[in-house]
Amino acid sequence: MENKLLSGPQLLLVEKGAGLFSAVLRYGDGTEKQLPAITPAKDLIAATEIDYRGYRREIKRFREEHPLFQVRLDISVAGFEDLVAEALLLPSILQKSDPVSFFVLGELLHQSLQAEDDGSASFLLNAAEDLLYVLENPIRTQVCLRNIFEVTFDGIERATQQERFEKLRQLTEEEFLRRIDTTHELDSYEVGRAELVEETVWQHMVAGNLAFEAEMHYPETIQVLDLGVEEPEWELRTADDLRRRDQKGHQSLREQYGKR
Repeated sequence: MENKLLSGPQLLLVEKGAGLFSAVLRYGDGTEKQLPAITPAKDLIAATEIDYRGYRREIKRFREEHPLFQVRLDISVAGFEDLVAEALLLPSILQKSDPVSFFVLGELLHQSLQAEDDGSASFLLNAAEDLLYVLENPIRTQVCLRNIFEVTFDGIERATQQERFEKLRQLTEEEFLRRIDTTHELDSYEVGRAELVEETVWQHMVAGNLAFEAEMHYPETIQVLDLGVEEPEWELRTADDLRRRDQKGHQSLREQYGKR
């Protein structure tokens, strides 16, 4: 018989029949929590819809405002301990919206804090960076998943109707658009015939790096001087302007499918 008390935390997947699976969160003390059964496809779609904005803001606040990350000659142990105390509370934001990440982060943070002091002057700062990197794990995972959807959808819109149906199984085109419209850009999910466009810089960036994140790639604003015109003038370009430039024909959901 399995001795659950001797095993560490485990994330299990249990088949429930009829194509449904349930995630089981098994804690170190042997207690378990079973999440509602769901199909793998719906589970993946739900993962792209989790709202991490508040969670992301808190991590950003740590980087920008916590005294430990301010430029200084020495890093205090007290400052590191203060950051750890706050960081360990942060996953609680996800306890209801993303119980799997909440569970996994508990173990990952525990492992991160087991690193032995190597005696270097930068140990505490590096340990703090590692801690924030672990906290960002759910965000990175969602970015990769959304980019996979982006690449997959890019191929699906060029496929025949039968090929789309085979790839999406039970999802209609309209339902697929609704599901991946995680930022609620669209006013309508009616789909017309998609025009074939040449590959763009945007497509290459996403397909070549599934961890590509537009928010981190583009600066908030940048000044541009176009020397190719007769009377060049400085122009202010926003992150959205730069993104649309790289997307060209491969526009955002709103620009591709929104009502005009």
